Amino acid sequence: KRRRQHPLFANVSLALLSEIINRRLFSNVRERKQLTYDANFSLTGFERLAGGWFLVTVTASKENAQKALEACKETLEVLRSSQKITADNLESAKRVLINRHSG
Repeated sequence: KRRRQHPLFANVSLALLSEIINRRLFSNVRERKQLTYDANFSLTGFERLAGGWFLVTVTASKENAQKALEACKETLEVLRSSQKITADNLESAKRVLINRHSG
């Protein structure tokens, strides 16, 4: 419970969530369905207001753009509804963030 009181708790939580969603998007839209060259998820929060927005970007051919959009929406919906975030997802995201910010 003390962790939640830390001033960086929300920022770190959102960074972990972003990393997990990025991996899911890349895995599904790029590797499995091969619809895009790149898929990226980012979260932006307001400093003084409760709220923010997210952005999903893909680099796809004109022919695959609509399919890539649908695959992104499907990936986000599956994450929300049936394939919840696991402890392994969280540990993997932690390692990535620690490595990104160390050294």
